[in-house]
Amino acid sequence: MTQPAPPIGNDQSPHSGEERRFARTFDVDTEDDSAAKQRAGASQRLAALGEMTGGIAHDFRNLLAAIESGLKLAERSSEQPEKVRAYIAAAREGIDRGWS
Repeated sequence: MTQPAPPIGNDQSPHSGEERRFARTFDVDTEDDSAAKQRAGASQRLAALGEMTGGIAHDFRNLLAAIESGLKLAERSSEQPEKVRAYIAAAREGIDRGWS
């Protein structure tokens, strides 16, 4: 029957003190590298999400600006129904661009 190997910290270990320190350091370094890679991946995903939401917000503001300008022009031309219809049509075109 074989005996289990002594723990790394045991003085009866066949490994020298330097070898034991290296083994513990290597384990810690591997864990640190893995955690660092996970953090870097999460950071990259957050950055991509931020860029995407910023782009969506920018496009939405452009859509609202087109609608707002069409409605303001329609308000100013309330005495001229044909112009009002044209401005409302332009605002609708802005909405249609936002849908596609």
